[in-house]
Amino acid sequence: MNPPPRHGLDHDAIHSERRLSTASRTRDADTFNEFVDQYYAPLRRYLLRLTGDPELAADLTQEAFLKAYSRIEQLADDGAFRPWLYRIALNLARMEFRRRQRRRVLSLEWLIESVRGIGHWLVRPDDMVTVPTRDLVQQVLDELSPTLREALLLHRLAGFTSEEIARLLNISPEAARKRVTRAVQRFQALYHERAGAREE
Repeated sequence: MNPPPRHGLDHDAIHSERRLSTASRTRDADTFNEFVDQYYAPLRRYLLRLTGDPELAADLTQEAFLKAYSRIEQLADDGAFRPWLYRIALNLARMEFRRRQRRRVLSLEWLIESVRGIGHWLVRPDDMVTVPTRDLVQQVLDELSPTLREALLLHRLAGFTSEEIARLLNISPEAARKRVTRAVQRFQALYHERAGAREE
């Protein structure tokens, strides 16, 4: 099994991020491409989990980088490029969902491990997860509020800390921690309730 996601960035990653961010302010395309190489795959994976649509996730990822490049001078902290990029992507996704006027679809099979009490959030789509279980997970997720699903994704999949989530969502770190906790508790309660009803 893969190791759990890291929360936050280590010292070397922060130093690299600051170096690249500072250089990118000169609109050096080659330097900015280093950012793309570093963050494209994780950001696309996050947006795929958020939308459930591979094509939309790819489009939003590309648009997020384009916006980041055009607005790089707005980045106040050279060491905060990653949270800033994810905020741009999150806002783009919200705008797209409002435009399409459709419900958010989340593919979160990785939550099953937590529900089973194993303590990991790393069940991947290619793992051995039965179709009925996946359907039940999706049913439960559909009952969560968008704000809870959003915080849960940022914390468990993207690996952001409570402080980073707070900046992304414009809430306090304490509110971010409480939101993630409520999401976990609500998901588990609904899951066990629905699973019990199916067994009757």
